[in-house]
Amino acid sequence: MVPESIRSLIASLSREGIDVIIGGGLAVNQHGFSRLTTDADLIVNRDDQEKLTALFTNLGFVNRGSTRVSTRFAHLSFSVPFVDLLWTEPATFYVFKEGAIILDNGPRILCLPHLIAMKIHAIAQSEERFAKDSEDIRWLLKHGAQHLCQEDYHQLVQRFASAYTKDYLLNLYPSS
Repeated sequence: MVPESIRSLIASLSREGIDVIIGGGLAVNQHGFSRLTTDADLIVNRDDQEKLTALFTNLGFVNRGSTRVSTRFAHLSFSVPFVDLLWTEPATFYVFKEGAIILDNGPRILCLPHLIAMKIHAIAQSEERFAKDSEDIRWLLKHGAQHLCQEDYHQLVQRFASAYTKDYLLNLYPSS
């Protein structure tokens, strides 16, 4: 379930002409794997970075840290979970947007193949994410394999996984 505070935030951003796509734990939950998440990962177009940063400040958020690929915001009231803006290049953002699933009242979530690709990529960038993200991938594949054939999954692993995790991730695809 997407919290009302996040739905409201996405609606505010939409009114400002900013498209976002829900990723991370909230997207995993929308695909049916109910697990605790303490933040909202919003995938955004890097071209909107300056505008989004200003909008978040105007909406009462404080920048809690940035990397090349993300910025974490906390709301001054603590009434909204942490929001991580995941900066994607325009071409990638439009691929994600084109494949996204539209929820009731408009928010978009990553489709299963894109969500799994992001999880694999996240593990490759930070192996401390391995336990949580590999469990998400295992569950998503087990219950959503009809949306991602084994060959396509293996291509994602080959493209995005680190050498250290590749064999393990390849073996997550459920056997028939």
